Amino acid sequence: MGAKYTYTASQRTEEAVRFYGDTALVTGRAVLNVTVDGEPRVLKLSFLNVWVKTPEGWRFVAWQSCKLP
Repeated sequence: MGAKYTYTASQRTEEAVRFYGDTALVTGRAVLNVTVDGEPRVLKLSFLNVWVKTPEGWRFVAWQSCKLP
């Protein structure tokens, strides 16, 4: 069984949005306050989000992140 994560706060420190037709790529950096298996931690990440425009509106379809030093 994997670790249990509870996100308590998040702050984007950088963000850029690029559109390719009905797809938007959002890249940036973020600082997340999380509790991992009961222990508080601060995670610094770079991220990529993928959004797709559908007839119902924008839909969040993917997230990728990497831990920063």
